Amino acid sequence: MLFRSILMRSIWLHPQRRPDPMANREELLIIRAARAGTAAAQLALGKRYLFGGSGLPQSHATALHWLEKAAENNQSDAWMLIGAHVPFEVASNTGNALRVAFWYERAFDGGIPKAGLVLAMLVLSCWNRADHSLRNKAMRALQAAAEAGLSDAQWLLAQQLGMQGDGFAHPAGTRQLPAGQQIHAAIEWTTRAAKGGVTDA
Repeated sequence: MLFRSILMRSIWLHPQRRPDPMANREELLIIRAARAGTAAAQLALGKRYLFGGSGLPQSHATALHWLEKAAENNQSDAWMLIGAHVPFEVASNTGNALRVAFWYERAFDGGIPKAGLVLAMLVLSCWNRADHSLRNKAMRALQAAAEAGLSDAQWLLAQQLGMQGDGFAHPAGTRQLPAGQQIHAAIEWTTRAAKGGVTDA
């Protein structure tokens, strides 16, 4: 078990350097092609790590690595998969939240509400480093995700609406609302989040 744990940590830290020992022949060929820069292979490898099965274990971190490579090579399915399936906890551990936020922005633009929630969370995590246009885009995406019925987005939106002062993020247009209306909106989103199963709401 200790050897397996060390081996998996090495794969996670250096997913581009060493194939999984459980990989079958077909997967080894895909790994080699992905390392060589073949976009289709990078996308295929990212999918296999994203969903697991066959000879490769499920690993969202390794999947994100290869899907980002594929996205950089203009594979639109790659950023759509990132936006739909890679959670904030994984994206935020890449060391560059703003870089990876770009793929969630594209996925959100492609029609994935969940990507809007993660985009907002990533931008909020490095608010002072994000430019004004990205801040506004992230808050619009958060509101769209909340309106799409995502309870976690509803709760985060309620929290942002409930915050006062220029140091906090506000969804586009809400800063001009009278205080009473803003509080009412925060309560409404909190109620919807609670009904959606958010226990902290």
